[in-house]
Amino acid sequence: MRTYLLRIALALLTFLSGLATMRLYTVVNQRVVPKVTAPQDIKVIPSNPALRGRVWPEPRTIDLEFVNTETLAYEGYLVKRFYKTARIEGVPEEPGRMNPVDIQVSFARLARNGKVLATFDDVFYHPLGNATNFGLASLLGTDTKQLVVSQTIWRGGQYWIVSLTPAALTVYCSGDWGVGRGESIQALDIDNDGVDEIVDESTAFYDLQDKVHTTRVPLPEVIFKYDARAKKYLPANTLHKDYSLRDIDKAMLDVNPTANDQLTNILNVTLPLIYAGKKDEGWAFYDKSYRASDKEEIRMRVETDLRADPVYQFLYKNRKAWQSAEVSLPASLKFDLDRKFPGWRYLTVDDEISSFLRENVSPYARPNLISGDFDGNGDRDYAALIEHKNSSGKTGSPDESPVSLVIFLRTVTGFKMHVLDPEGDYLVSMKRGAWDYDFEAQRYFTYPHDAIFTGIFEKAGSSYIYENGRFRSIVTSD
Repeated sequence: MRTYLLRIALALLTFLSGLATMRLYTVVNQRVVPKVTAPQDIKVIPSNPALRGRVWPEPRTIDLEFVNTETLAYEGYLVKRFYKTARIEGVPEEPGRMNPVDIQVSFARLARNGKVLATFDDVFYHPLGNATNFGLASLLGTDTKQLVVSQTIWRGGQYWIVSLTPAALTVYCSGDWGVGRGESIQALDIDNDGVDEIVDESTAFYDLQDKVHTTRVPLPEVIFKYDARAKKYLPANTLHKDYSLRDIDKAMLDVNPTANDQLTNILNVTLPLIYAGKKDEGWAFYDKSYRASDKEEIRMRVETDLRADPVYQFLYKNRKAWQSAEVSLPASLKFDLDRKFPGWRYLTVDDEISSFLRENVSPYARPNLISGDFDGNGDRDYAALIEHKNSSGKTGSPDESPVSLVIFLRTVTGFKMHVLDPEGDYLVSMKRGAWDYDFEAQRYFTYPHDAIFTGIFEKAGSSYIYENGRFRSIVTSD
């Protein structure tokens, strides 16, 4: 009898529990979700209409291609997991005093014919230990496989990608760029060129944990593209703006400046715009949408983090144009222009372009005259953007007048004039050693000497590089 009553009681309890669950389910699914709209005083930058509705390939997680083994053999290579004891600082015994802890950690080595070619060890450990894994993935084309090694700790870690053909070469290391949290990295072919891009997360902003919860620290996405000439994966958010900003409209709609805890939502708009090369738009959005009293403090801290971020440095600092002093054309070169182009004058350039160059290139920047060592011989050369009489001998409006890019290269016997048809309407001097991207060859390159950039404002541009006695045009902005 007691057993029977117990069964009835249990059945009744189960029924009431199920009824409560159904009511909770109904309440949750019938709740009213407030409609979120972009604040009226914030300019929402619409995505490219040509890309709306585009279906991007689904990224794959490289971790899924790891194998659970102590060794891996491939094409004469051997990858092996090793173990060692490491002493690290453990938990504090008392304020200011740490208790050293000996732990077992793992790492990996790549060898061939008994010779060690590479050791994969981040040397940053955690009291809970670490994990080292590896596997093969086809990233640089379907006909080859690359070695991928991960070494992870609690909420941290590092990845390496190694090309094995024709020789072992590390083409990507997440630690070099300050990205990744030891969790999964992803790969996908964004531009359909047969070579995968790598997608990871920047960890440059973890110092904001005193402002936002650890789980809400912004982790902007970083895209890496393989450069065959450099034989490295390099940051490419500015080249793949369409992909890196694919969700920017939604991120903007998530912002409500009048609500609390909006810093992460705002930075989730600002930072992707900055990494995509739209720094002014990113900070404009921040200035309009973040209204807390620590607004200036946050901006200063984020800018400090960006300056220390290798990805940001690559995308901005290393590509910076320059003009270190005020430029004027020597009288002898003006005389040469008078003889070849009677009635010439410097090309009239919009005030907006002139202001942009003074603010972003140099206070000395002129849109129609630059100087530099354009042929690499150590002497100062000049480039001028001029307009002059057309072939009929008539001088019409500036739009009707022929425009020429005239370059003067200093030689041992004097200046030699080169006349080109410009592919832009303003000039910028690009410094030797700066990097840029060749959109036609789809590769990064470094300027061997100073070069001449001609731009169509906010649209496109080309760089002129002096090679083998002539100037070659490369599309470097698109």
